[in-house]
Amino acid sequence: MTGEPDIPPRFDWWRRVKTRCSRGVVTYPGRVAGVALVLTLVLAWPLPRLQTRTSIYDLLIEDLDETVQYRQFQSQFGTADIIRVVVRAENVLHPETSEAIDTFAKRAAAIGGIRRVISLPGIKRAVDPQNRWPDDRFSAVLAKAALFNKNLVSLDRKATAVTLILMPEADHADVIARVNTLLDRTFPDGTAYQIGIPVVSEALARYTHVDLLTLTPLVLGIIAILLFCVYRNVYLVLFPMVCVILAVLWTFGVMAWSGIPFSMLTMIVPVFVIAVGTAYAMHICSAYRRHIGRVDKTAEAVEIAFSEVSLPTFLAVTTTMVGLGSLLANRISAINRFAVLACCGMGSLLIILLALLPALLTLIPPGRIKPGDPGSIPNWTERILGKIIDIDLRHQRWVFGAT
Repeated sequence: MTGEPDIPPRFDWWRRVKTRCSRGVVTYPGRVAGVALVLTLVLAWPLPRLQTRTSIYDLLIEDLDETVQYRQFQSQFGTADIIRVVVRAENVLHPETSEAIDTFAKRAAAIGGIRRVISLPGIKRAVDPQNRWPDDRFSAVLAKAALFNKNLVSLDRKATAVTLILMPEADHADVIARVNTLLDRTFPDGTAYQIGIPVVSEALARYTHVDLLTLTPLVLGIIAILLFCVYRNVYLVLFPMVCVILAVLWTFGVMAWSGIPFSMLTMIVPVFVIAVGTAYAMHICSAYRRHIGRVDKTAEAVEIAFSEVSLPTFLAVTTTMVGLGSLLANRISAINRFAVLACCGMGSLLIILLALLPALLTLIPPGRIKPGDPGSIPNWTERILGKIIDIDLRHQRWVFGAT
C-alpha cells in the first residue's frame, strides 16, 4: 500500500492485524464511534463515587519492620490518629473559660468517630471529684506535673490543648467538619482551632481536588491553542482533544470501579495522559494531513496514514507502559497505584488512538482538511527554530558549555 513503511518479517503478524483493523475502522467509523461511546458511558457510570483522599500513610512500606510494629501497636492500643484542639484565653483556668472548654469536650465526645477526649477540665474533675479546689491549688498541681506543662496547658496558662483520640474506622473528613462546627458554636470569637495529622491530610486532599479541577482544564486549553497554531483546522484540534479526554475519562472510570481515590500521586495521571496522548495523536494527524492530497478518498488517506504510523505508535505506547510498569516493583503502595493507573491510561490511549481517531478522521467531510506536510509549520515557529539552529551551529562551544 502506498506510504506503508518497510516492516521486518518478524512483524508480519502486525501487518495482518493492522490491515484487518484499519479496513474495519474506515469501513464502519460510525460503529467504532458508537462502541467507544458505550464503553465511555459504562466506565463513567460510577464517577460520582470517585473520592479524593490523601494521607502521609500512603507512603508507608508495608513489609518494613517499623510498619509491622506500627500495625501491632494499632491492634493493641487503637488508632494513633489524634486531633489537638488549641484554645487560647487570658487564663484557661478561669471558671468561664474552663466551663466553655468542658462544654466543648463533652459535646466532642458525642461525635461519631471520636473514641476519647482528654481536656483540662476533665483532668481537674478526675483529681477533684467534689470540685472543691480553688483555681490556684489546681494551678499549683499542674505546675508540679511536668507531663501536663506544654502538653495539656502552656506555662503562662493562656493556652490549653484538648486531645481528641479517633477510632480506627473514623471518617476523618466528617469528624473534622463536625469539630469545626462545634468550635464555631462554642468559641465564636475564633480563639480555638484544630491541628493534627488528620487535619493536615484533609487539607492535602482538598488542595489535591482543587489542583485537579484547575490543572486539567488548563492543560487542555493550552494544548488546544498549540494544536490550532500548528494545524489551523477545527477538526485536527477537536479530534485529538476528544481522544485524550476519553482516555482520561476511561482512567477515571477504572479508578471509580476499583475504589482507588485521587491522591497527590494519582492526580498526575490525567495531566500525563493528556500531554503524552496529544503528542501521539499529532503524529497520526500529521500523517493523515500529508496523504489527504495524494488520494481521492478520505478513507484511503486514513488507511495509508494508519499503515504508516500504527506500528510506531503501538511501540511507543507499549514502551511507555513498560517503563511505568517498572514502578510496580516499588514497595510503596501509593507508587504502585500510580503505576497501575498510568498504565491503564496509556492502554486506553492506545486503543483510542488506533481505533477511534482513524474513525473520526474518516468522518471528516471531503475538502475540509487542507493538504500539508509535517514541515509546513507556521512562519513564526519556523523563524524561532531557525534562530535556535543558527545559534547551535555558530556557537557550538557555548552551547556545549551551557548544557
